[in-house]
Amino acid sequence: MKRRNRTLLLVCAIALGIGTWWSIRVYRRYQDWSYDAYGSMSVGMWIVDHLEATGEWPKGWNDLRPWYSKRTASSGDDEYWAEVQRRIEVDWGADPGELVKADEEDRPPFNVVCCRSGRIGGPTLDHEPNLTILRYLKFRASQGRRPPSGPATQPTVPAD
Repeated sequence: MKRRNRTLLLVCAIALGIGTWWSIRVYRRYQDWSYDAYGSMSVGMWIVDHLEATGEWPKGWNDLRPWYSKRTASSGDDEYWAEVQRRIEVDWGADPGELVKADEEDRPPFNVVCCRSGRIGGPTLDHEPNLTILRYLKFRASQGRRPPSGPATQPTVPAD
């Protein structure tokens, strides 16, 4: 009977260990997905803010910093700012005049904001950053406003 109890205890301990390990992995994956999703959604909104204010495609992360500070409660949090730059990639050489021609039915319609992990960004597909940018560009065009201009100079290298 003692041997049976020991075996049962050992099996339970192994099952508990595997369950704990699996739970931690799932939590970390969800946390990574969450950081990617909300980070990419935020970058999409900062780009729209920048386009609306300046009429130009951003040249680098420094162009988005004012919109980060304006929209983010933790605007003094350089750690979050650095984390977004580490996780999210932006095509600084994109041409809004070409982007506005994309079809909204394509998901994503183009890929100027993407997660370095390869995940599709946005907490829901409706908040996917490229779709947010396209909707803004189409709205602007529907009002008879010219598309914002592309970068006048070579794209800047993102600040580390």
